[in-house]
Amino acid sequence: MTDDKTRVKDLSTELGVSTKDLLHTLRDLDIPAKSVMTTLTADEVSRVRERHQGQAAEAGVDRKVVQPGVIVRRRRRDGEEGEAPGRRRAEEREG
Repeated sequence: MTDDKTRVKDLSTELGVSTKDLLHTLRDLDIPAKSVMTTLTADEVSRVRERHQGQAAEAGVDRKVVQPGVIVRRRRRDGEEGEAPGRRRAEEREG
């Protein structure tokens, strides 16, 4: 492989975006890429970097990084503030 080519997965790591988001960006720019192993030319890489910098400036660079093993809990509905879910279900069965 020559030095002027970059794989999609390497570029996503460099830019700090997911490979799925990067593939969507490539499709928006009409750059043919079917998988993360697709190689990109230097011109295509520069176009993607310009696009990514523009999007980061618009978004205010607010990124939410979720680490592996993090449990995301659902919010409680009204009326469930202090109750345990198991207790409420048991009361519904009894009553």
